[in-house]
Amino acid sequence: MMEIIQLIGGSGIIMIPSGLDFGSGMNKYLSTYLKGTDWKAQDKTALFRLAWELSSNGFGGRQMLYERFFFGDQTTVTNRLYSGYPDKEKYMELIKPFLS
Repeated sequence: MMEIIQLIGGSGIIMIPSGLDFGSGMNKYLSTYLKGTDWKAQDKTALFRLAWELSSNGFGGRQMLYERFFFGDQTTVTNRLYSGYPDKEKYMELIKPFLS
């Protein structure tokens, strides 16, 4: 369950602003850039804080998440590797007989 929460939350779990951040001059930026489609920034932040509490700990948890998502989420990394691989069409043709 912890890993599922980490994968769904992605790198958003790593850096979570505090309530004091929303009371500072950063509030206008946080409210703009952290809001969701139907979520206010403070509500979305509270949800990410809950995800952090359920899936990580202060001792090494942040480092583990950082290392997992340093290059992006798994889908982004996979797409980047696939797009940058030379001669992929040639190798895809070699693999197709094994998949059918």
